[in-house]
Amino acid sequence: MDFLISVAIIAIVVTFIYFISNKNSKSNYKKTSLENKKKTSSKPEKNSQSESNTGATLTLNTLNKYVNPKKSEDLIKYSIPSSFSILDDNALKECINLTELCIHDKLFLLQDKSFINCVNLININVHEDNKNYYSKLGVLFSKDHKQLITYPSSKQSSTYFIPQEVENINSHAFTNNKYLKYIIVPNSVTTISENAFVNCKSIKQIVVPQNVITIHPRAFSICPRLSVRGYRNSIAENYCKKYYIPFEYLSN
Repeated sequence: MDFLISVAIIAIVVTFIYFISNKNSKSNYKKTSLENKKKTSSKPEKNSQSESNTGATLTLNTLNKYVNPKKSEDLIKYSIPSSFSILDDNALKECINLTELCIHDKLFLLQDKSFINCVNLININVHEDNKNYYSKLGVLFSKDHKQLITYPSSKQSSTYFIPQEVENINSHAFTNNKYLKYIIVPNSVTTISENAFVNCKSIKQIVVPQNVITIHPRAFSICPRLSVRGYRNSIAENYCKKYYIPFEYLSN
């Protein structure tokens, strides 16, 4: 009799342990499944860097829609809409009377030829919080100060001292300028890019330091009055000899 009672008690204990174990197993399974479901259904975190480097491109067509019914060639002062983060190189090609352009803080890409048809442009103003560009006295530079991007075609100054931090005078940087006669290039500059001074018909003289190691063959196209001042045996002297540009020596 005692034996049967012992067996019954053992059976009850085993059954109870099994029941508890099975319940915990199901609970853990449900918890794990729920966590996996959350992981699967959750959206990936947004990349703030890539998000800031994407956006709409302002083209000629979109520009005309934004200024409608006013024609783009009648614009005098224009602020790029904040919804656009890229300026296409044809966007301003009909803005021949534009004198002032304002760039907002989110614009992150300008094409090389963005301003070549803006022949009456005097000032380019950049929002101080823009992380890619800045302007100084109406002239457009890269934010790190190393690239001179655009000197407006109708900026009314006869002499310009390029800032000391500039390393590269970009393509079309001074294109079509009407008023500049004298330009002093600092020792920090190493490169004068293609068409940097194309069609600057008023330029009489540019001072080029020895540190300039690259001058594009078409850097000074259509500059009929140009003469260059530089150092003996420099890249500038060799360039002028090759392209028949008057050259004057600076004393060391």
